[in-house]
Amino acid sequence: MSNSLFPSFHSHYTTQLNQLSRSIKNDIWRRLTTREYPLTVEEASSIHPVVKELLNREVANYLKKKDRQRLKITANSTPGGNDTLNRLVLFEQSLSEREKEMTDRENLLHQCKEEYTKKLEHAKLEIQKTITSKIKMENDFYLSAESQHLQDEHDRFIGELRLLKEKLEDQYNNKMHTCYSMGINE
Repeated sequence: MSNSLFPSFHSHYTTQLNQLSRSIKNDIWRRLTTREYPLTVEEASSIHPVVKELLNREVANYLKKKDRQRLKITANSTPGGNDTLNRLVLFEQSLSEREKEMTDRENLLHQCKEEYTKKLEHAKLEIQKTITSKIKMENDFYLSAESQHLQDEHDRFIGELRLLKEKLEDQYNNKMHTCYSMGINE
């Protein structure tokens, strides 16, 4: 348990750790091992992405803080330096606001792109449905017309077949009648 109280970071992080004070190192270790989803001592002591990310962030914050302190000291010791420092702070704030505005615009553009992509996909599906429907309608019309044409051909063929049958029956009957008449007369 006592191991968890004293930081024992992996030697891989020596560069970052050398830039930080002892109290910041202790604070980082405490945060890693006691947060809501804590790392085990073994995880915190090894090369781990959470450890790397937290150390890098803390080093960046620490260096920014040191730079600000240097600027304040320089500004206080230079005539008109406070004024320049205040303008610099205001400029940094306006840059942050612009950066946020650009990020918001970027997010809005991304959302619009997603919306238009969905609308385009929907329109594409509707066009496919319309084309499929028209093709089916044209096929149905063609098949109906061909079916009617074949039915007409069939009816005409049946009509001609009946006429031929009647003609042949008449010829047969006439021949039979002639043969019968000749047979009776003789």
